[in-house]
Amino acid sequence: MLEENYLAVVGGKREQRLKRPQSEDYLSLKIPALVLVGEHDVPDMHTIGERFSKSIPRASFQEIKQAGHLPALEKPAVFNNLLREFLQQNGL
Repeated sequence: MLEENYLAVVGGKREQRLKRPQSEDYLSLKIPALVLVGEHDVPDMHTIGERFSKSIPRASFQEIKQAGHLPALEKPAVFNNLLREFLQQNGL
């Protein structure tokens, strides 16, 4: 049902959504970035997140297991630990 609703909303824009994170603007980012997705997020979000993180020079990508589109609310302890580790590793 979730997939049907998602496809109804984005319709023919699915391919555009997959290509959108490949903007050249992301290459100019000088700061570290953390891209998080939930394991059970809407279709294609894992692919979009991975592509997005690869387009940012200092980005890291993490998937939060047993979480959907709102991992900060669904798995707050895991989210906070990943964020804390990221900040510490990057001296932030």
